[in-house]
Formats: sequence, structure tokens, C-alpha cells
Amino acid sequence: LYHTRQDFYMEHFYRIRRQLPPRPWHGVVPLSLLVRVRPGVDLPRYLSKLLFTTHYPCQIILVLPSEGPEIPGLPDADWRRKMNLGVIRVPRGRDDYATAVEACDGDFLVTMDASTTLYNGWLNALVERLDREPRSLPVRLGYQSEPSPWGWVLPRAAALAGDRPWQESLRVSGESDPAVSIIVPVRNKMKLTRQCLASIRDRRPLLSHEIIVVDNASDDGTAEMLQGLSQAGFLTWLRNDPPLPFAASCNRGARAARGRYLLFLNNDTVVFPGWMDELVRAAQLGPDVGAVGAKLLFPDDTIQHAGVAFHHFQIKDTVNPYHIFRSFPRQHPAVNKLREFNCVTGACLLTPRAVFEEAGGFDERYVNCFEDVDYCLHLRSRGYRVLYQPTAELIHFEGQTPGRNDAVHPSRVLLQEKWGDLMLADDHQYLPEEGFSIEENDLGVIFICSIQEIQQWREAIAMLVDLEQWLMALEEIDRMTQVVGSRQVDLQELQGRCMLALGDVNRAELAFKRAERLAPGTPGVRWGLAQVAIAGQKPVEARARLRRLLADFPQDPRREQWSRALEEVSRNERAMLRGKLDLPAAEEAAP
Repeated sequence: LYHTRQDFYMEHFYRIRRQLPPRPWHGVVPLSLLVRVRPGVDLPRYLSKLLFTTHYPCQIILVLPSEGPEIPGLPDADWRRKMNLGVIRVPRGRDDYATAVEACDGDFLVTMDASTTLYNGWLNALVERLDREPRSLPVRLGYQSEPSPWGWVLPRAAALAGDRPWQESLRVSGESDPAVSIIVPVRNKMKLTRQCLASIRDRRPLLSHEIIVVDNASDDGTAEMLQGLSQAGFLTWLRNDPPLPFAASCNRGARAARGRYLLFLNNDTVVFPGWMDELVRAAQLGPDVGAVGAKLLFPDDTIQHAGVAFHHFQIKDTVNPYHIFRSFPRQHPAVNKLREFNCVTGACLLTPRAVFEEAGGFDERYVNCFEDVDYCLHLRSRGYRVLYQPTAELIHFEGQTPGRNDAVHPSRVLLQEKWGDLMLADDHQYLPEEGFSIEENDLGVIFICSIQEIQQWREAIAMLVDLEQWLMALEEIDRMTQVVGSRQVDLQELQGRCMLALGDVNRAELAFKRAERLAPGTPGVRWGLAQVAIAGQKPVEARARLRRLLADFPQDPRREQWSRALEEVSRNERAMLRGKLDLPAAEEAAP
């Protein structure tokens, strides 16, 4: 049954792959995927996942040892031919990496171990990066507990020339001091703190580091736990009694730090392998990098933070920060790009210590919110860049700190006072290129929506109106308004048409007038108001509106319809006038 499932996956992949361009490649990145397979690997399961997630025309080479136990599950020659799947057996004593490089024919190499976890779309995202940033190579794939050639992307020419990037481990200048000081402010929540510290211990970074925990008068056993870990030499324990807010606690930890980089970390996080090293890599992209933020995930593997953007909220007419890609899938291309933002979250923020001291640290007037936004804006005003590093990943349980929202309003007011002139809406710089738009409803709640799906939704509503399905159209308009708000001219116009067709003249007039306030010169809205006047038996107003339509829009395809409506209004008005003139004679004849 298991091998039957494997055959099913491989047959499915074969059908897909037959539609991809054959080699030599045209319009695609010529790529060779080298996979080292060692004894003990469940090869059928791994190949099923590999082939099912690699919907890209590339050469795949399995690198196996020529000696030792046979690895079960290797596809036969026919399957290997169908899949463009090569197999290399490396004799004992030879360099398996060098042997594989000589055998491949792609311009770019992706080297990996068969134990690597694969996600749908991983290779396509990698190719997009090669197209977008061809000079970014070599690139390391994920985390390596020790330097290894398996887990890299690099040009084949460089590999043949002897380039060995894994032999150049991260170096941070300094003597005996650690490269990075990890500063963790805590207030109770012992279980979360223990979990956070255990994840740092188990996913130990390559760079030297120290851990400084700033305890704010915890009384749930956290202090005793930290004291024991401090005595064991695992961390440095600082205690604030009475407790201090986040900014002041971070500043105290920074004063005790010895690292070249400061890494501020919330205790309600769980780090992934390679998290800290990837942050430092981004910080080393230039001397103007002032801060680097990580990809933070909810426990369900969706995005909690992938950068902070600013939005102009129309209801309150203010510009405020928000997490731009919140709730996106972890593997979505939009959240897997190294980006420059104006701000990143302080839940996991790395900054050079010299930059932090130059900026004066966090502003301690903030109380458990907006101090990170303030710090990033301060750096931006000094000419530093703020980066988001998607390869540094953590789980963030968010909002676990007691008193987290006790002083949001005064902190927000302070933020506006300090940076109101520099806080400009910038989310439009990121969303359209990813195929999304931002919508705000009447309650001031914002939604990031697919531009294509929103357009299809609008077209579906317009189709319902054309088919005279008035009630269904109104239901969809109401649902869509909950997402995009009522300040949509087209929706107000369609709502007016539906109400008019259902005989609700008053509500139709309200809808058309709302649309007119939003876009006074729209011919469809003005035609709707003319129809409302006709249905409400207001011939003078109807005639005036129709004449202005005919004068203002001489090329509109609805001119004939407007002309007929004007003639009918004039005819009805004359008939009404004759009826009024005959009215006294009719009254006299009545008994």
C-alpha cells in the first residue's frame, strides 16, 4: 500500500512534468538539485514529497554511497528516466559533493540532504529569488548545526572553481566578548519563559552569544528558576523590583550586554533553527542597517509579523502602524522576501549595540507598546535601514505579557506627537506588487484582499443586477460592504438600482446620494437620481437632471435612453397639467 501511494504521487508528478519545457531550458532558470541520501532515510516517502513539491523543470541527482547497506525504495531505471532523476554512487574516500558537482549540468546548484523538510512551492520561491536577486548567491538553505556543503544554493561555475561558502562561518569582530547579547524581559509566565529558553538551548546558534533575562518582580516561581539558571552559568539574571515597562527593562539589559549586537526577544516565543544567525546575516548587509526583524508565526503556522507598515485610516483620519501580512500562510511568497520597512516588531529585534547607544536606546516614556515603532522611526530619521529577514523564524504566542494594553492610548498619543509628520501611509508600496489591495470597512477595520478576487466579486454582483436578481445582489453588496466599507461608488450605485427595481424609492435615493457625495460627476449615479425623481413623481427635478446629463455627456452610450426618458417625463407632465386644468369642471359635474 505504501509503495502504491508512492507510485500514485510519482505518476501525478509525471503528468505535470510532461507539460514543462524540456531541457535545454527556455525561459527558466537552469537548475540542478543535488540530494545526498544516507542509510536510514525513508527514500520512498522523501521522494514522494520531493517530487510533489518540486513543480519546476530541474535536474535531480541523488547522491548515494557505493558501499554500505542498500538503501531500499530507489526508483527503477524507467522511473528515473521519466523523472529526469539521476543517481550517482560515490566510492569510499571520494568527496561526494565534488563528485556530484562534476556530474550535473545546471547553471545553478541546490545542494540538500534527504532529511531536509520540504514545503509546497519551496523551489519556485527560490527560483523567484534567483531571478530577482541574481547577485545574492551563495545562499544557505535553513539551519546547519555544523558547516556542511549540503544546504546551499550557488552557481555551478563557482562550485567547480572551488568556492566553499560553508567553510566561511559567520564572523563578528571582537575579542572574548560574545557576538550577540540576547535580552529577554519577563514578568511571570514561568512556563513560557522556560519554553523560550529551552528552544534557544536546543537550537543553539552558530555565533557566540549570551542570554540576559531581565525579571520584573516575578512572583510565580520565575525568579527562582532564573536564579538557578544563572548560577549554572546559562544566563545573566537581572531583577527589577518594582517592575519596569518593556522599554526600561530592555535598556537595563542593554547596559549589561557585552555583545556587538543586541537581540531583544519576547519570552512568549519559540525559536527555530538558525534564527539568530540569519538575523546577523541581514545586519551585515551594510553599515547602514540599523535594525532587523524576524518572521513571527502563530502556532497554526500563519504569519503574526512579517514587517510593520503604516495605513491611513479614513474613519479617524490618522496614520497608524499595523502588521501588514498578518495571517498569511508561512510559505506565501509575499512573506518570504528580504524587505526594507519603516518598522519591525520589538518581539524579536536585532540591532547593533553601537547604533542602539547612538539612538539613546528605547524611549522609556512608552509603556509596553510602540517603543519598537518609535525606535525604528528614530533610526530611519538618522538614515539607517530597517530590514525584515524571512529566514529567521520563530513562533510568537503574542500578548502574553501582563498589562500589555494598559497604556495604549497615551503611548499612541506620544507616538503621534513625536513622529506624526514622518508617519506616512506606505502599505501601498508592498501590496499591489503582490496582487493585493487594502480595504477598510465602516468600523475602521482593514482587510488585505486579493485584487483579482475583489474584482471578481464586483463583477459577480454586477451580473446579479443585470440578471435582475435584486435580493441576491443586495445580500452580496451587504457582505462586500463589511469588507471594503460603504465608501464605494459602484456598490452604492448597484444598491440604488436594486432598491429602485424593488420599489423602495427612499432607500434608492439614499444610496444614489451617498454615491454622489463620493463621486459627484459620475453619469451612472446622476442617471440613478434622475430615475429616483421620475419614480417619485418629481417631473421638474427629473427633467432638469436628464437635460444636464445630455449636455454633460454627449458621447455616453445611454444618451438614447436618457432622451426617451426626457420625452416621457415631458409628456407625462403635460398630461398632468391638463388634468389639473380640467379638475374644477369635473368637481362641478359631480352630484
